[in-house]
Amino acid sequence: PLIALGVIFEDNLLANAGWMVSSVSLVIWTAMILIEKMLSPRIPIELLEED
Repeated sequence: PLIALGVIFEDNLLANAGWMVSSVSLVIWTAMILIEKMLSPRIPIELLEED
């Protein structure tokens, strides 16, 4: 919404603020997905080895 308002009212500061907020939220979202995958529980190797 902030980007659209900046474009409609031809206010570069408002549009740039919208892009900044969107970019930061996208980076945080991506980082959270990566961190969740890195910290997810793993299957111990002992359970994978079957004799």
